[in-house]
Amino acid sequence: MTHAKRIFWLLWACVSAGSFLAFYTGVACVLKNPVEPQNLFAFLIVSLLFGAVCSALFLLRLKTAVWTFVAGIAFGFFEMFRAFASDLNGWQDLAGLVSLFLWMGTGLTAGILYEIARHFFFPVQAKNRADFPALFRRIPHKLLPRRKNKTG
Repeated sequence: MTHAKRIFWLLWACVSAGSFLAFYTGVACVLKNPVEPQNLFAFLIVSLLFGAVCSALFLLRLKTAVWTFVAGIAFGFFEMFRAFASDLNGWQDLAGLVSLFLWMGTGLTAGILYEIARHFFFPVQAKNRADFPALFRRIPHKLLPRRKNKTG
């Protein structure tokens, strides 16, 4: 298994397991609600989705987007715990989940917007066609950016 595949699966497992544990801790310990099988299934699905999105971003080589997404998830869980611990007249569970998904979406959007801006404002300077991802190797030479000669 290559190093990139190992990191891909490790990232997926860590984000999924961390999200599942944070959901379980938030509902069972902070909110003090009984955890039913339906809740566990929902925690599992959302946690696997978080891990899949994070790993997909890594697979697409969007490393800044990966880390802003992870930071958004971490801050979202912090806000969820804070909302669970506050007294909102029975609305703390909904407020916590909304804040989690709001911060998760903010992290994902910020990371993707940064990667788009970096793509357009700082073009890739590849020395040869092999440095480009496989998708771009099929593009004719005329359409690829030219190398600048370092002589003269």
